[in-house]
Amino acid sequence: MSSVTSTETISEVSRKEQSTETKDAPSDNQEKPTSATSEEFKRFTLERLNITFDEFINTKAEIILDELDDSISVICENLKLKMESRLP
Repeated sequence: MSSVTSTETISEVSRKEQSTETKDAPSDNQEKPTSATSEEFKRFTLERLNITFDEFINTKAEIILDELDDSISVICENLKLKMESRLP
């Protein structure tokens, strides 16, 4: 808080400080510094992309494994039938 001179009242000093704070603070219409916000947004976006990519890979891997499992089951069933047909 500024020092109060004998001719200034406390309310005048208070008004001056408030007007100075208002001038220093960016208003909603002014552009705010975006370097930190931009970095946070980039980090969030990259994290979200990584999660999305991981989900995509995991989903694809599950589909491939399910199809592979089905294919192996069919192959095993065919081999079993062939072996049974060769038995006397």
